[in-house]
Amino acid sequence: MFSSHKTFVGWLLAVVMMFSPTLVYAQAPAATEAATTESNLKLDVSYVVPDAVFGAVIYPSRILNAPVVRMNPMLGMMTGELKKNLGFDATEIEQLLVVVDMPRPGKAPGAGMVLRLSQPRDIKTVLPSLRERTSEATIEGKPYLRANNAANASLYMPDDRTLLVADDAMLQKMVANRSHPVKGTLSAVLGRYDGTNDALAILLIKSLRPMLNAEITKKGLPPPELAELTKLPNLIDTFGLKASLSGQGSMTLSARCPDEASAVELEKIINDLLTMAKQKMSERMAAMPAGANPQQAAMAQQMAQASQKMIDMFRPVRKGNRIEVAQEGQGGVAAAGMVTALLLPAVQAAREAARRTKSINNMRQIGIMMHNYHDAYRAFPARAIFDKESKPLLSWRVQVLQYLDQDLYQQFHLDEPWDSAHNKTLIEKMPEVFRNPSSGAAPGMTTYLAPVGPGTLFEGDKGRTMRDIRDGTSHTVMFVEANDDQAVIWTKPDDWQFDPEKPLAGLGSAHPNLFQVGFCDGSVLAITAGIDPQVWKALLTINGREAVDPASYSGNTQIRVQ
Repeated sequence: MFSSHKTFVGWLLAVVMMFSPTLVYAQAPAATEAATTESNLKLDVSYVVPDAVFGAVIYPSRILNAPVVRMNPMLGMMTGELKKNLGFDATEIEQLLVVVDMPRPGKAPGAGMVLRLSQPRDIKTVLPSLRERTSEATIEGKPYLRANNAANASLYMPDDRTLLVADDAMLQKMVANRSHPVKGTLSAVLGRYDGTNDALAILLIKSLRPMLNAEITKKGLPPPELAELTKLPNLIDTFGLKASLSGQGSMTLSARCPDEASAVELEKIINDLLTMAKQKMSERMAAMPAGANPQQAAMAQQMAQASQKMIDMFRPVRKGNRIEVAQEGQGGVAAAGMVTALLLPAVQAAREAARRTKSINNMRQIGIMMHNYHDAYRAFPARAIFDKESKPLLSWRVQVLQYLDQDLYQQFHLDEPWDSAHNKTLIEKMPEVFRNPSSGAAPGMTTYLAPVGPGTLFEGDKGRTMRDIRDGTSHTVMFVEANDDQAVIWTKPDDWQFDPEKPLAGLGSAHPNLFQVGFCDGSVLAITAGIDPQVWKALLTINGREAVDPASYSGNTQIRVQ
């Protein structure tokens, strides 16, 4: 669960989802005792950085100890797995705060968590799967465990009952803000929270508005029936969710608009979309073929009716410049579960998109380094630095390092192998540009690899020139994102071995159903995992004289031979 490719926000939502099925299908009993001490635990908003755009607070101990949750026969297995990953019982988490800061172009947003524990813990015993990917360091004079690469998380305990988990840059920001608090919009909102709900989430749409509108413009208009959705970033300032998954159960979704006129327009858009959803469902039922199994038809009709009732649960109520959707009791818990189920893949998809963007930027920078090398030496680098006996010593990645970090490049002994006593000390200094943010590879290892094999750019022990690429630089692969099991030490003269009999072996899972490729012209394109192997072979060779349609080089589109 805590592997490097999972997000902390995704983990939070997964925890909530773990409890939701029980609460949806069982009537929650009325609360018979006073709220536990967690409800009165003061929220420390000083860890909320001023540019944060998303914040969530959850009380896991309260939820896990709710009678209706404890009745779930699956609870023991689920909490057992969670305990294995945490290193302690999840019921010890009295309060969990999640913070996500403002996304930056080409960079994934920083994310961090603050866990308030009921029992004292030692940082050397918590989160074992994350801890093994860290090294000891200090922050503000105190020891902490720093992530070995940007894909993993750092751990810090300012005291024995508070645990911070975040990517290192975010952790530094959170700790610095704790020492010298600077209030932002989100910390002001969260600071007013009284802890009466089991979960609260706030998203500052206003802060994200320019980015959202730019993305809408970039991707073009959606289908006509959904065109009104493009107005949402301008109609909403803040989106919030409050849920109580214990006791009677309740859920409230709210949107604060810039003014009442915006709220009126938003209310109409939501109602129109809900009406359209019900109509689509009715049309689907009417289209059921004659002679269908009566029992199946009756079940389908019951499910459709239940779904339509669920849709009606989301009818909004306008209060001035606010729009709210509120549910109490079993319906509220069911709605909370539904919203959480919808949010989780959305958050994961957004995070994956950010990682892909960062990887694209890395690959473009590597392409620029390769072209700078070609400009200086009138050829691309060979697959390795070789000695006089043609023994490979160091990777091409070290060769092009001179156009990224001269100081690091000059530290290498180029006449020694990658694993010499001296050169081995430089493995841990791998530049970020060689680190794929979607990869869970160990520190010092990279999945940006050059294809090595018959007909490729890196065949043999000599660097190729632009003139050698007869198939065209935009049609010829320079390097790839390989699967994690293909990762190599970045300085080692080792790469992805092209097997003509199995041309896609070791590729295809760098991202869901695709991998990205750097071409000899410096472009970076996404390739579907299901690409025709013959087409892929054509793209790998520099002088195969195959005709490949360049118009199909877009997004995840399947590339085809003409």
